[in-house]
Formats: sequence, C-alpha cells, structure tokens
Amino acid sequence: MAPSRWTVLCVVSLLIAPFGASVGACKFNSTELRVTMSGHHSIIKARINGAEVGLIVDSGAFYSFLNPATASQLKLALSRPPGNLVLTGAGGHNADVWWTSVQDLRLDQGSYKNAGFLIAPMVDRGGLLGQNILNAGDAEYDLGNGVIRLGRSEGCEGLPLAYWASAGQTYSVTPIESSNAAGAQTIGTALLNGVKISVGFDTGSATSLVSLSAARRAGVTPQSRGVVYVGYSVGAGRHSFRTWIAPFASFKMGDEELAAPRIRMGDIGAPIDMLLGADFFLSHRVYVANGRRMIYFTYNGGPVFSVFSQGK
Repeated sequence: MAPSRWTVLCVVSLLIAPFGASVGACKFNSTELRVTMSGHHSIIKARINGAEVGLIVDSGAFYSFLNPATASQLKLALSRPPGNLVLTGAGGHNADVWWTSVQDLRLDQGSYKNAGFLIAPMVDRGGLLGQNILNAGDAEYDLGNGVIRLGRSEGCEGLPLAYWASAGQTYSVTPIESSNAAGAQTIGTALLNGVKISVGFDTGSATSLVSLSAARRAGVTPQSRGVVYVGYSVGAGRHSFRTWIAPFASFKMGDEELAAPRIRMGDIGAPIDMLLGADFFLSHRVYVANGRRMIYFTYNGGPVFSVFSQGK
C-alpha cells in the first residue's frame, strides 16, 4: 500500500504480555499474535468492541483499515478524516476514505483503547492491521511459524536483536533509512544489480514487486532479454496494472545476497522502488527495531521471491 499525504495522530494504549525470550539482562517484552496464512495473506483474529473480525496484517499500510461493510455491521460512527487525505495504492488508484475510533480492540493478549481505523472500499476482507498499531513499538514477523510479536526490548543496548539466531547462524542487519509521508511505513535500502534502491517492508503484498523505474535504473526493461509478460496484478482500490517476471543479476540487502533472482516488476505507483512482500517474510524472520531504526533478519529457507502469485 502506498502512502497518503496525511499525517495521522492516534493515541493507543497497549497492555503487554511477557514473551519468554531473554539473553542475560536483555529481555523481549511482547504480545504474540497468532497468524493464519490464507494464500500469501497473514490473517489474525481480532475483537472489535466484542465482535470477531479477521484482519490482514499489512505492514505496508500506513494506518489500519476496515471494510465499509464491516464498519456498518459493527455500527461504528464514521467521520471525515482531518486534513486533505489522498489515498493512493499500488497502480496509482485513489480512494475516498472515512475515519472511526474503536473503543476496544483486542488482538490475542494485546488490548488497545481508542484505536483509529480508516474506512475504505479498497479493503476486500474485514480489514487491515496497519502501522499505527504495528509501529507503536518493535515488531517481529515470524510468519513461517505463524506468529507476529509486538513489543519492546529492554536492557539490550549493544546487542543484536536477532535473538533467535543460534550460535554460528548468519543474520543480517540494515538501517531503516526513511519513512513515507505519513511517517509510518518501514523503508530500507537494498542493491539491485548493484544499484541502490529503496525497499518497503510490506506483508500485505502477496509477492515482492520492483517498480519499472527502479528496474530500468538497474538495466532491465520489459523489452530486455528473458523478461516475460505475466498479465495484470491488482493493487489498492482493485486497480489493475501490468506485470512482468524479470531476471536480475543480483539482489543484496544487509549481508544477504541473492544471485540471479527472478522478480516481478510493474508500475506500483508508489514513491519507493520495491515492495518486499509476503514471499520475503515467509522466507525470513524479521525484527523491526523502531527504537534503534534498524531491521534484523535471518533466512528461513525456500524461495525469497515468488513469481507465481499475483496481486495485493
């Protein structure tokens, strides 16, 4: 999901349940969210004012969203969002939005009060859990084991936060380089064919996707040798855009380098060069240390970039 030109202010309170991970004085206090994978979408069961709602965990969404039908069923009071909100998703499609405040949001052990949600027709399921909640502290994405952990580390100064890595296991670390206009989406950098590109960590995208402009800077276009047209993908607002599968020489982020990857590319309509989608998250364990402005990750195994699934 691409960013909007609206700065969102939301006050939430989180009751943290301890998670049993520690290294000496270094402790990780977090709440676990159990995740079910539906295709390449990570779904959690939430309770909104007591009613169960399935939410897609979408780290690429700057804010949390509800489908209009879901908001109507829950009898939530809607209002126009403050400011001049323009919401643009993959493919460049704009969508009208409304806003509501949820009195009681429960995610497994986590409890949030007065959590804000935007209401937009672009949401196909019950809703999306976005960065106004995911970015409240640190976030660990362990989709391969069906878990997301939200919380904070304590007493870990000077220690790497890939705490699950066993002795001798390789882990990578890369800085959070910048944020989008709403100040929420997690954005880092990588090298594509040796060319520096910006990458957004987007669990809501089914597959990773390189923009056509970034691919061109890396020396690859739809007319390049070995590039295959694969049809249309669907972005936010159900807007479709053409995509290709393209061979690249290399992709490198942190200390991890992938030789000769095949990656989907298309006009993602976002001010970042590449979305790292659910395929990347399923093949990695990722710790987003917002307090440090760093991302730690390890490779789980399997394909890093899926070229078969399509869409958001």
